[in-house]
Amino acid sequence: MKPKTRCLYQDPDCGGTDINGWRTPYPHASNNISTYWKSELNSSSPNDNKHHEFTILSIPENHNLGKTDTWFTYVSMLTRSRPDLHIDFVGKLDGDNMIHFPTFVTFLYLHQDDIDNHPYIHGGYVVPKGQCIRQKWGKLCARPEFIAPMFVTGAISYLSTPLAQHVYMDGTTLAHKRNVWIHFEDAQLSNMAYSDPNITHEEVLVLNHRGRPKPGITQHCSGKPNCVRERYHQAFPELHKVE
Repeated sequence: MKPKTRCLYQDPDCGGTDINGWRTPYPHASNNISTYWKSELNSSSPNDNKHHEFTILSIPENHNLGKTDTWFTYVSMLTRSRPDLHIDFVGKLDGDNMIHFPTFVTFLYLHQDDIDNHPYIHGGYVVPKGQCIRQKWGKLCARPEFIAPMFVTGAISYLSTPLAQHVYMDGTTLAHKRNVWIHFEDAQLSNMAYSDPNITHEEVLVLNHRGRPKPGITQHCSGKPNCVRERYHQAFPELHKVE
């Protein structure tokens, strides 16, 4: 039997609505983590919390098979069960992507009034449907299963907590969530953002990182470690060591 790679709210094979059933405690998750990470976790005693701040979900690592939906479902459940954490947005970030936080914070402040007045928000670097239906994007958005007016690329993408809770938990049935699917993680997240037919496109506020002044909000280095260091050096000249 193949392991689950896409877990959805109320799915009995994934823990249903019990958030504790969605996590795999270490060391039981040892088959789902890298050797380096395993070594780091083993470096501390069970009573030492230094290296026990991770959450390991009960699915194998995968690409384009549902890990993003699984993560957003889990973190939506977390925001519901822990309102004391005051989480306003949930999202995902590629490990080879650097955020220029001063620019990001300024961007959010500039949109503060819109954010305050729109519970449903989807943000990141936006590719409109008119572009991603073209051959350059593999005609991704021309597929009939793609229902959103655009998608947000995966370097960084996020939903407001009310929108995430609605589309991943409350808004539609488990059967409907299962049917909303496209085999491409970034497009699938936007698919879910617009998955409730009772939410019109106009009700979702899009915070578009595209076309922002330099330095940009993010620098995506596509798996090149030296790029991350160079971009960090360029983005924060005030932190350069003075000889």
